Amino acid sequence: MGSLVTRKDDLRKQVDYESDPHTRLKHAFYRRYIACWMGKVLQGKWAKPGTIIDGFAGSGMYSDGLDGSAIMIAKLFREHICRPNFQPLTYVTNDLDPRRCEALDGRMKALPADDRISHVAVGPKRFEDIVGEVRQTHAPLGKLALWIIDPYGLKQIPWSIVAEIAKVPKNEVVITFMADEAHRYRANSAMTSVMNNLYGDDTWKSIPDGLTTAQSKAALVKLYCEKLESLGCHTSSFDVDVARRYTRYSLIFATHHQGGLECWNSAKWSADPTSGRGASAATAFQPSLLDPDIDNLIDDFREQIGVHDFTALVSHAQILGYTEPHVRTALGRLFREGLVVRVSPVTAPKNSPWPAASRIQIFEEGPDDDEGVDDGR
Repeated sequence: MGSLVTRKDDLRKQVDYESDPHTRLKHAFYRRYIACWMGKVLQGKWAKPGTIIDGFAGSGMYSDGLDGSAIMIAKLFREHICRPNFQPLTYVTNDLDPRRCEALDGRMKALPADDRISHVAVGPKRFEDIVGEVRQTHAPLGKLALWIIDPYGLKQIPWSIVAEIAKVPKNEVVITFMADEAHRYRANSAMTSVMNNLYGDDTWKSIPDGLTTAQSKAALVKLYCEKLESLGCHTSSFDVDVARRYTRYSLIFATHHQGGLECWNSAKWSADPTSGRGASAATAFQPSLLDPDIDNLIDDFREQIGVHDFTALVSHAQILGYTEPHVRTALGRLFREGLVVRVSPVTAPKNSPWPAASRIQIFEEGPDDDEGVDDGR
């Protein structure tokens, strides 16, 4: 009698995986974010050469012909509207499977020649075994680097390695955090060591019992972000829903730079125009009839009593996960409530009341007009 072959075993045997709708969503998100990253990092007066590291790059193509992340990003560089202004990019790829490494290398070489992008294949190796070499040779201190960490399972991204990468000031990191797995593992005592390895300690045990599945996943993602923030990072996340399973995984972002948040927030609000929190393949990047939910930003601004530069308010909002257009909308709503005025410039176009160089005064909200008033009746 033959041994039972699981779907996971079958997938491991394939060189080119079969794609699925949420893979296309993830790649569309990558594309939006990385196009912005390239435009900010690789051009301009102070631009220097950059590096992208794809730690689990696969073969570069799915079995149905969809480009893998590595080929998609390599094409994006070549086709970018700002490509003539770009500094050189080093694109480092790795996979544990030698067949996938060989297939990807061949597909990279088949792309149109471009002397400003160089592909460096460092596999086949485990992800943790390439980090030291890559940091020393291709992403040394002072060089801008984007790490794409999209593992096949949570066991492949030990916290010690993620922290080593994320703590470096010039590094930005995008991590596929498999919330479904983490939620299941949290309740399975046999997976305690895996969870300790994922978080670097047992702080995940402090998440209370009795939570719903959605609450548990949200708490696990929040804790992971807090771990990254303890390294000095700004963080954000975007949930990917699959077949009515909310937050199948989260794309977690960590950066030390305001510009990184600008690109990330733009991508997540493009993918989910209503809340910027998450989407499924069916809903992502679709127009919405609803206004963006920026109530939390407006409530935060109510507490920022005093005079502020517009740019400072934008920076503050980006850390909270919002964009510059959201700031303008929030100021407009607070202006209509009588809580905000533009201090300077004195005049501005009616259709642009909050210029980038403006200074804004936010007033304390007073009691309601009729609160505590005795009208004599």
